[in-house]
Amino acid sequence: LYRELATERPDVFRPNLATSLNNLASVLSDLGQREPALQAAQEAVDLYRELATERPDVFRPNLAGSLFVLALRTRDSGTAVDALPLAREAAEVLSPHFLRYPQAHGDLMRAMRKAYIQWCESVGVDPDRDLLDPLQPFFTDLE
Repeated sequence: LYRELATERPDVFRPNLATSLNNLASVLSDLGQREPALQAAQEAVDLYRELATERPDVFRPNLAGSLFVLALRTRDSGTAVDALPLAREAAEVLSPHFLRYPQAHGDLMRAMRKAYIQWCESVGVDPDRDLLDPLQPFFTDLE
């Protein structure tokens, strides 16, 4: 339904379609349908990239979340090494918003940061300190 509505009124319904695709990706992944989950997540990222280009202050946090969903689905379908660039990009996209509004974006940033660090460790890669160091004051726990 959102696909049809987004075709008729893209200015109104593309964000809803992108959100639905992210949700679909998670459900498909839970059902073990890895490839369709990956495709839905990629389509959501593509939509949010367009939206974030048009209205960055509104849609860049959504793009970050969508990139993280794609990273998770990529990890499910492949390896941490394949998911790392997506996880890094997700954290990089969200960082300015998180630093401005840590309470609004804290849960998502915590999950992204944790996954990124764990995936780096699992493949023997050093995490990007330039990315993580500015976030450190907000995460004093030892994850």
